[in-house]
Amino acid sequence: MPAPLVKRGVRVPSVPVVSVCVLVLSDTALVTDCLASLTTTVRKGETEFVVVANGTSDGARQVLEERDDIVLVRSGTNLGFSGGCNLAAEVARGRYLVFLNDDSTVEAECIDQLVVTAESDRSLGAVGSRILSSDGSLQEAGSVLWSDGSTAHVGVGLPAGSTAYSYLRDVDYASANGLLVRREAWDAVGGFDEIFFPAYLEDVDLCMALRRHGYRVVYQPRARIRHLESQSTTTSYRRFLMQRNRRLFAEKWPTELIRFDDRPREVDATAVDRAVHLARGSPRRLVVAIGTGGRAPDGMWSVTEELADAGWAVTVALTPARHGHSSHPVESDRMGRLSDLGVDVHHGSVRDLFAKSGADFEAVVVAGGPAGWHRWRRWSTTVRVRGGRVPIVRIADRTPEAAGRSIVRVVETVAQGARSGSDFRSTEPLSSPNGHGGR
Repeated sequence: MPAPLVKRGVRVPSVPVVSVCVLVLSDTALVTDCLASLTTTVRKGETEFVVVANGTSDGARQVLEERDDIVLVRSGTNLGFSGGCNLAAEVARGRYLVFLNDDSTVEAECIDQLVVTAESDRSLGAVGSRILSSDGSLQEAGSVLWSDGSTAHVGVGLPAGSTAYSYLRDVDYASANGLLVRREAWDAVGGFDEIFFPAYLEDVDLCMALRRHGYRVVYQPRARIRHLESQSTTTSYRRFLMQRNRRLFAEKWPTELIRFDDRPREVDATAVDRAVHLARGSPRRLVVAIGTGGRAPDGMWSVTEELADAGWAVTVALTPARHGHSSHPVESDRMGRLSDLGVDVHHGSVRDLFAKSGADFEAVVVAGGPAGWHRWRRWSTTVRVRGGRVPIVRIADRTPEAAGRSIVRVVETVAQGARSGSDFRSTEPLSSPNGHGGR
């Protein structure tokens, strides 16, 4: 095979921080839209666009030949997704590689969010994006892996505007579309394995290889892309490739796959939730329940952050406002901080949350206005969930600062008592100057 030809445009930065790598087969109209979204959202002078014409005809390639803001790599044959991306990485100069499908567009700050996340922790080998369909519905918020090598996209099909899974977390894998890989991590594993020619599961394989080399793989929900899913293959051919490559993947990673859950007969929300939690390392879980449309003292958010910092997997349950009460949406800056701490903000019924995975929570921390208090006071010291009871820790409305100084210790004590079978009422709850205790 002849060596690929490389044309570096005069407007391409010579020392980029990020190299965005895109493959093209025949439809250059798609990649034109993709590049247009990139040029309006990335930092000038820090990002190069490496476009691999992967067996593209001379006529179709002409529109790319005329651009002076890309690195155009011409391959006479279709190298497949793995081979094409490996070729792009050889040419790329950035210390971060971002792989992007040509039928995708990036939203504002997408690339910046990926880079900021990677730079926050050198143990992060890869950072995945939140992938939306063209209508805004969710395609993927990270993905899970089962012990037979099969996979499932988290949140697939949720409607446009859904905030589910909007928190930073470790994942089994993230799709290569919108995936940032640290250059040193990429070099350590040797890039994508080309046995998965022409496509599918090479990204799952890469993430497994990164973990074997001591790197983590995380999902960053604030990095958002829109994807016209599977524009390049027919359904039947795609199904064949998935089945064949899953077999190859399972044969390659038999020992590693043992630690994953068996694929359930029905992959429902509960099964995915369990797999998501397992991918995070199965941290202990609790709910911070804030009543009446998000009405809560500011200090309650500090309590939430402190619990997350202490290693708890925190879900904030924002009970919808009841009739006659105004809703209090959470500010975007605060949502960003909570997201980066791995805090899941659940908008909706607390009972629905418990019905889905309540038995996995070890404690419920309650805060909020009088309406929220009334509801939780009826539940006394525990709340019944599927599979058992969960202890409640109450925080009085006017004492969040005082509560914050000891909340972690109290929650640990209550959860420990629950695990040992102690009477929950024997554990002293948080008290407060205004007379509210934990009874």
